[in-house]
Amino acid sequence: MSRDVHDGSRDAVDRRTRASVLGYQPALDGIRCIAILMVLVFHTDWHGKTLFQAGYLGVDLFFVLSGFLITVLLLQEARRWRRISLRNFYVRRALRLLPLAGLLALVGAIVNRTTSVGFAGRPEWQGVASVALYFANWMHLWRPNALGFMGHAWSLAIEEQFYLLWPPVLVLLLWRRASRWILLAVPVALALGSAGYRAYQWYAVNHFPARIRGFLPAMLVQNGKEFHVSERIYYSSVTHADGLLIGCALAVLLVSFPVVLRVTPKVAALAAGAGTIAILLVIHGANAQPRTIFLPEWGLLVFEVAAAAITGALVLHPGIRMARVLSHRAAVWVGRRSYGVYVIHGVVFSLLSHVITHESVLVPTMWAVTFALAALSYRYVEGPILRLKDRFSSPRVSPSLAT
Repeated sequence: MSRDVHDGSRDAVDRRTRASVLGYQPALDGIRCIAILMVLVFHTDWHGKTLFQAGYLGVDLFFVLSGFLITVLLLQEARRWRRISLRNFYVRRALRLLPLAGLLALVGAIVNRTTSVGFAGRPEWQGVASVALYFANWMHLWRPNALGFMGHAWSLAIEEQFYLLWPPVLVLLLWRRASRWILLAVPVALALGSAGYRAYQWYAVNHFPARIRGFLPAMLVQNGKEFHVSERIYYSSVTHADGLLIGCALAVLLVSFPVVLRVTPKVAALAAGAGTIAILLVIHGANAQPRTIFLPEWGLLVFEVAAAAITGALVLHPGIRMARVLSHRAAVWVGRRSYGVYVIHGVVFSLLSHVITHESVLVPTMWAVTFALAALSYRYVEGPILRLKDRFSSPRVSPSLAT
């Protein structure tokens, strides 16, 4: 009898822990804060050099979080309603992403029509179209200068392409009553495939004999010579999907494997600490060498797995010290406005550089204007639309799914 009581108590703990996993976690906004600050510092030049060479890795923090949160929401919907409404999912995504992305494309179109060809950062019409239609990452590979000050939209395009593919795959797996092991194995396998293909392309171009390099994909060759492969594999949806997929795998692990929910706070703190050390080592390597040297082969994957370990630790035990630090009010404020900051900063940084010439004035001004505009956007654009999103929070018509 005592064993039954114990098991019942443990099940109750599992249910409460799962509820916390599926609920709002302010520490994740703290991670968003770190990610957007890394990106901003990377895009801030001082005397012709970026302030933080490894800051571009902030995008991969966003990728891991996006994959995790989207998959958690979909699995939560499947558990609660035994179905997933893809229609509602895409409406919610459109309400969240399209207003600011559309505004970015509109500003790009206006600048394209009102400035001359020599205007620095001026987008071309192809670049405007690629931002509006979410293929800016491929435009980066085909015609890099076409994007102008909208170059950062490449990551938005990769995420949107991911949203088009992963949710239907997950719905299909649930509809076919795939086991939890299959649900976990699919994103893990796809993530390893993406990272492995990236490593292969980088290694092949740099180490294979010339007679073998001739069999590489045509996209890696330009004018008969090997193109700088790091750009080609960094902006490709195929070779930069592993962060999103690792986030998906983490969501399946936490939602579908109850044993993980029994991880103790001490173990969670150790995992978060180990993940932080791994991230700092990758950042050190990225700062010490160009990203073309070691990140494509293994560094990016290590960074993403470490980010997933930290994310998992924070949502399992929001009371650990790292979670409390990341849940600070200032960090949460920035994190909740990080999407607006990301979309807006490229325009602000580029246009203000034409007006202000002194870096000591330009840098603080463009940061202040970026955050001010992001705050206004969150208050008057994103906030009302996010409330509208709640109308599409439950499914109406979709195939029944196994829990």
